[in-house]
Amino acid sequence: MVSDEIYEYLTYDGIKPVSIGSLGDDIFAHTITCNGMAKSYSMTGWRIGYTGAPLPVAKVMSSIQSHQTSNPNSIAQKASFEALTGPQESVPAMREQFDRRRIYMCEQIEQMPHVSAIRPQGAFYVFVDISEALKLSYNGKKVGTCGEFARILIEEFDTAVIPCADFGFDDHIRLSYAINMVAIKKGLDRIETFLKHLK
Repeated sequence: MVSDEIYEYLTYDGIKPVSIGSLGDDIFAHTITCNGMAKSYSMTGWRIGYTGAPLPVAKVMSSIQSHQTSNPNSIAQKASFEALTGPQESVPAMREQFDRRRIYMCEQIEQMPHVSAIRPQGAFYVFVDISEALKLSYNGKKVGTCGEFARILIEEFDTAVIPCADFGFDDHIRLSYAINMVAIKKGLDRIETFLKHLK
């Protein structure tokens, strides 16, 4: 079993993550735990990740990795070491900022026509159900797909969203609240304006 725990420090509403490998010796022996620096330490682009696995599995993973990818540079390794072992105050501070943005974003989406969202309890994305909006028309043409929904927003409302068909949800878009509140407000206002034009 592979357990991706990259968002372990970005949970909300009192949710505390539990590493599946910690639930007992048997499951520990059959679990590869994956984590990295990108999310909790805002080090996206540094490309540093790490795993915990039973020794025989770890050795095979190391052999494969050494032949398929280049090694992380020394600066990224030093920065990651400092992030993991240095002062940790910035991690909960960042989480609190994300939480405020998450709540604001979800409250605004609740007020919009033709869309809905379940409030996330982790990470920094909101998946928005646009299935009702896809049945409607913009300027006389049916929206139809989440890709078309995203195209209209970027081309006519200067707002980028991620269509979620590649995530297995072809009637959803993804919004990130890992940006500043000014940009979030502006983007949500533009999305709402677009939605009010649908008939």
